Amino acid sequence: MLKSLFEAGINAVFGENTVQDALLRLPLASPVHVLAIGKAAASMMQGTVRANIEFETALLITKNGHVDRSKFAPDIEIMEAAHPLPDQSSLEAGARLLQWIKALPQNSTLLFLVSGGASSLVEVLVPTATVDQLVSLNKKAMAQGLEIGEINKQRSAISAIKGGKLLSHFGGRQVCTLYISDVRNDAIQTVGSGIGASPLAANFVYECHVVGSNALARDKIVLAAQDQNIHVVENEGLLFDDVTALAPMLARRVLEGPAGLYVWGGESTVQLPQVPGVGGRNQSLGLLFAKEIAGQSGINGLFTGTDGTDGPTPFAGALVNGSTFFAQPGAQTALDTADSSTYLKKCGAIFETGPTGTNVMDLALVFKD
Repeated sequence: MLKSLFEAGINAVFGENTVQDALLRLPLASPVHVLAIGKAAASMMQGTVRANIEFETALLITKNGHVDRSKFAPDIEIMEAAHPLPDQSSLEAGARLLQWIKALPQNSTLLFLVSGGASSLVEVLVPTATVDQLVSLNKKAMAQGLEIGEINKQRSAISAIKGGKLLSHFGGRQVCTLYISDVRNDAIQTVGSGIGASPLAANFVYECHVVGSNALARDKIVLAAQDQNIHVVENEGLLFDDVTALAPMLARRVLEGPAGLYVWGGESTVQLPQVPGVGGRNQSLGLLFAKEIAGQSGINGLFTGTDGTDGPTPFAGALVNGSTFFAQPGAQTALDTADSSTYLKKCGAIFETGPTGTNVMDLALVFKD
């Protein structure tokens, strides 16, 4: 049941659908050039195809393994790059991106499709910055569980294209940015470290529209649950803390609260040991929640990233219950060493979806019977 509700939420913010719907309402002056960057870039680009947008050129940059090239015509240029840690492919994609933007003609309209992940996927460094500095910054951010605002401030300081800098090189007449938000409050200045934000003194008409968000996904889950006569207890965006603080708080709300469905969204943080194992914030949060409800019957929880990947793993998250924590030996060791993937796989509690075609932070669905 939790899996089907999760799928209902994902369908509501699926890049292909949301972009198509938006473009049917938004007029774009020709000639149009299309740029899609992020983990949902492929599905968002497909939305332009379904909306029958006629374009002169198109560039798509996404995470390795997140695009089926056979679905796109040869006139759409496709690049794949690294995530969550940038590497040389990110710099190559950034160099091509900047070259592509600068080459757009003066009378052009840019349709800019942005989703989370762009911070790692594309980069052009300022002359004083180094690749080692870029990689070190991102590793530090992941290990220390820094807030996204602080991370973006540091990223923009060494970037020549983040924080509205990319579009300062656009010489056309109009930019229409459609974005799927993976940040709190859905600010375009934060998504992808502000890759799609307007410069302060823009010489073109700029508009932007959020087409997918965590709140939209959660609201669709609530509607889907109500259609099944499932009582919804909570629908809140409160997953904005360290997983060690969130797990006992969430468990307490469920254990002390009424039966029904609890729907939460956001993006938690996790502190990593010096030599971490294999896992992600959702798998860690799921296993910590399982510890808090250990021995309880009738409680099931799904903790998952909406993009289908949780940390540097191929898994989306964890599907746990009251027996998960003691299903196999070593659960506490897995938590202590940030090795939640290894443990969850052993006890059959891993949740795997593959790329979902969207990216609206994380979802936690808990049902109390």
